[in-house]
Amino acid sequence: MVVLIFLSIASFFVVYWMLASIGSFTVTGEFNEMFTSATTYLTLLFFTFSFVLIDSGMQMANAEIVAYMLKQKELQRQNEI
Repeated sequence: MVVLIFLSIASFFVVYWMLASIGSFTVTGEFNEMFTSATTYLTLLFFTFSFVLIDSGMQMANAEIVAYMLKQKELQRQNEI
C-alpha cells in the first residue's frame, strides 16, 4: 500500500510536469519551486496518509458495528427461546 502512495505522489509530479511543458499552460517557475520544496512532499504525504488512516478507521468501525449487530441479534434470539 505504501508503494501505491508513493506512486500516486510521483504521478502528481509527472502530470504537473507534462502540463508545465505545454506552451499555453503558463507556470513561470512554479514547477521548479514546487518540485524542489520539501513542504510540497510533506504536505502530499500528510494528506495521503491521513486519507489512508481515515479509510482504515472507517473499516475498523464498520467491523465493530457489524460484530455488535450480530451480538444483539444473537441476544434477541436467546431471549425469544
